[in-house]
Amino acid sequence: MNDAITMTVRGVYIPVEGCSSTRYVPWSFIKKEQLHRGVHRIKSLKDGLDHVMVTKSISGTRIGKIFETEREALKHIDMELIKAGMEPKYILKKK
Repeated sequence: MNDAITMTVRGVYIPVEGCSSTRYVPWSFIKKEQLHRGVHRIKSLKDGLDHVMVTKSISGTRIGKIFETEREALKHIDMELIKAGMEPKYILKKK
């Protein structure tokens, strides 16, 4: 998980390489492609952003995080489902 990238209602803050500051990218400059329900790949070629965003609610608990890979995002959703007492749906499910 990349804690340096921060998601807000207005957009995304991306850390600048070689500097301690961050750069703001509004949602209008970011393309969103739905991968699963509540899971989107967000891309901004100009700003070098290619991550996976999770915006989902599980048993009233809101998840809003950005992950580097789709696998990390789906695994986090499965862990939240397990914490809520439900069966995992994606990575950690029994086959």
